Amino acid sequence: MTPVPFLPPDDRPHRRALARRRARRRLLLQRGGALGVLCGLLGAIVLIAGGGGGGGASHPSHAAAAVVMSTIPHDAAPSPVKAVRPARPRTPIERAIAWARTRAKHDLHEVGTTNCSPSIARWEHHMGLQVPDAPPCAPWCGAFIHEAFLQGGIHLSSRLMDPNASYADAVAGRNGLKRVPKRDVRPGDLVFFALDPAMPAGNQASHVALVIRGPRDGKVRTAEGNVGHHAVVTSRGLRYIVLAARVTRGRAKA
Repeated sequence: MTPVPFLPPDDRPHRRALARRRARRRLLLQRGGALGVLCGLLGAIVLIAGGGGGGGASHPSHAAAAVVMSTIPHDAAPSPVKAVRPARPRTPIERAIAWARTRAKHDLHEVGTTNCSPSIARWEHHMGLQVPDAPPCAPWCGAFIHEAFLQGGIHLSSRLMDPNASYADAVAGRNGLKRVPKRDVRPGDLVFFALDPAMPAGNQASHVALVIRGPRDGKVRTAEGNVGHHAVVTSRGLRYIVLAARVTRGRAKA
């Protein structure tokens, strides 16, 4: 008769029961520790609220509070949250757009309906232009754009004061401007409009704006001067643009 080999008893149920008991014990210990910390905090609060007196000696409530705080793990304290600062504009185009946005945000405007103001006069001086001693002054949409690029570190031609002259420069590819398809405009490009019904015959443009966001749903976002006598950020339909131009070069500001 073949002997039956010895098989050790299956102790897996025993191991599972032991693991469950250990898990329950850990849970009870954790709950007891949390309850102890809570009771200690409440006791410290009672001691601090009911204690009085001054002097140089340490009050028992202070010691109790110190003991309670020592029982709280270090990782329980919330980590400090660092304030996220907006990225500073780095490129000349980014700085020009940031300057134009800021002027519009602070509601820069002319005095009355004169096209004149101390800020506008300063911009025209930066362009090397003669500023009238008394109103009215010249339309200043081009001065606004010129100053934005100057603040970015790019010195464009003073011909920008006349949008029609800059229109011709962009078509000819001179004075740092190059014509581009209006559907391809991007932040930092210029867009020209023929908005003045009294524009002289033969002129192609009467207004210029700085693109701050490319085409979306048939419109571009722009920063402009001399719109309702103010500097504004607005949206313009692509169909109203008579020419788009890209800034290709400029003399860096010293």
